[in-house]
Amino acid sequence: MRAQLAAEALKLRSTRTTRNVALAALVIVALGASAMALAGEAEPGVDPARQVFSLAGVVQTFALVLGLLAVTTEFRHGTITPTLLVTPRRGQVVAAKLVAHVGTGAVLGLLAFGLTAAIALPVLDARGLATALSAGEVLA
Repeated sequence: MRAQLAAEALKLRSTRTTRNVALAALVIVALGASAMALAGEAEPGVDPARQVFSLAGVVQTFALVLGLLAVTTEFRHGTITPTLLVTPRRGQVVAAKLVAHVGTGAVLGLLAFGLTAAIALPVLDARGLATALSAGEVLA
């Protein structure tokens, strides 16, 4: 199973699709967070930081797309054949893909929320909008 996980991690690191989809997700989150923090009006009774942080959840869609592409492109291009020849148990292959892509999605989500915090909190503070989020709440 370790070798299978290492192979999946290598596939994720070495393909342009993973890098481009992750970069696109982070750019969209950064632009959206910037626009929302700079121009957004705070709704009464709602913390403006929480509104901006809700935008970072869009990376879930990108993580889903990455997971779908990981499996479908291997079948489309026929690269699943060597994988199944090395590890004929399909359950083990699917489990390795699942673990690798869940980890990638979690890292992508953490990067998106960190990027949102780095952009939104200073901008909201400069605009004089008080945020009810402490550093511990942001980490949570």
